[in-house]
Amino acid sequence: MAGIVAAPLVAFGPPGWALYGLVLVGTAAIAAYEVHTAMEAADTTFSEIAAGAVQKCTDVVKPTILLMSQQAGKKIRGLTAQIRIHAARVLGTTVGGKPPDHQKDPKRDRPHWWKEIKEWLRQIREKGLSDKQLARELEERFSKEELDEIREALRRAAEQMNDEPPDFPPTATP
Repeated sequence: MAGIVAAPLVAFGPPGWALYGLVLVGTAAIAAYEVHTAMEAADTTFSEIAAGAVQKCTDVVKPTILLMSQQAGKKIRGLTAQIRIHAARVLGTTVGGKPPDHQKDPKRDRPHWWKEIKEWLRQIREKGLSDKQLARELEERFSKEELDEIREALRRAAEQMNDEPPDFPPTATP
């Protein structure tokens, strides 16, 4: 149960905390009701009561975690699509099937695009997913080849910007 409680606080940050707090309050109310109702029944042991209360709480919390993880996955995939587009802009070449646009003055614009890439990478890291979880989310939208191409494009873009290449997308497979 502790893992169920801690996971969203780490993985989804402040926006999910309020929703999760409401779910925890509701879950505590269900648990209290279960214990109260079961205590009135003379043929139930405390361990059976506790097990039933924990099961009810788990049944309530799991869908909330699933919804929150789906939202995080959607956000990660969207940011990765933007990263791919900006990497194409920085390099002036197609990345993962996306050709570069906004090439009027790329030398002037590259620092801006690179700054945005780094911000989006920070937002993805803030989700707190492991490399394996992140790879699983990304593979829902991108092929292995596209992810390899994005990884290589980010390496080349970082080199062009005299920066450290990010460790993204992860090479871990689900």
